[in-house]
Amino acid sequence: MAGVIIDTELKGTSKADNDLRALNSRLADLVKTSSRVNLNTSIDMRNASKSINELGQLSSAYKKTEQAGVSSFRNTSAAAKDTTGILSSLKGAVISLGATFLAFKGAGYLNETSDDLVMIQNRLKLVSSGMDEVIRKQSTLFRLSNETRSSFSDTASMFTDFSKSLERVGTSETKIMKVV
Repeated sequence: MAGVIIDTELKGTSKADNDLRALNSRLADLVKTSSRVNLNTSIDMRNASKSINELGQLSSAYKKTEQAGVSSFRNTSAAAKDTTGILSSLKGAVISLGATFLAFKGAGYLNETSDDLVMIQNRLKLVSSGMDEVIRKQSTLFRLSNETRSSFSDTASMFTDFSKSLERVGTSETKIMKVV
């Protein structure tokens, strides 16, 4: 047994003798416990050293993850800026395309309308004696089409069809306008 040993061979009372033996036994137990604690402490220190190394590795891995996250965020931010620029360009292209489409559609509508007016004018010339009369009939037919809420083309077509048919039987233009 390691540690302190108290000699119990002293002459004295049996009570003192017993007390010394008990004290010696307790000291022996304390020494045993102390050596176990030292052994456990050294084991814990090895584990603590290992834990400290692992903690350093985790800290290093965290720093690398943080750097990767910051880099990824920067790349994402740059990509978002590029995407915004591309979308702005695309928006401009779509607006230009829409404006061009509307211009062509407007030109087509203008062309179609002018063709309809030329056709109506030519049909009215067939049932009129001069240009002044054609202009007067156009004005009258336009007013009638607005009042009846029908298209000018349909009103003029109906007038010319009736005029050709009814003039042969002697019906006047004013009566035809009332029918139309």
